[in-house]
Amino acid sequence: MADKELNGGDNLSETGNALSRTELLELTSALISELRAKCTAGRFRSPDTEKLRDSKTRLLLVGIQTYGGLLREEYLEDIMRRLDEIEARQAAKK
Repeated sequence: MADKELNGGDNLSETGNALSRTELLELTSALISELRAKCTAGRFRSPDTEKLRDSKTRLLLVGIQTYGGLLREEYLEDIMRRLDEIEARQAAKK
């Protein structure tokens, strides 16, 4: 994965639109692949560059976790709304 993608290039919505769960999973999968390759490559760049890259990766992971939590909350709110609608329809039938 290119640095551009890790740092919010094409994978993050630049239009302000929310990422879908699928897009978030794709971003996470790409990050995992990048980290796996980094761990098995056996070569490192300068220590300062690696520290900066690692700190950005940690920030990205925190962002992914937060975003995933927000998606989960939105999904649960939608389920609750739909359940309320079903219960209201059933109550109206009685």
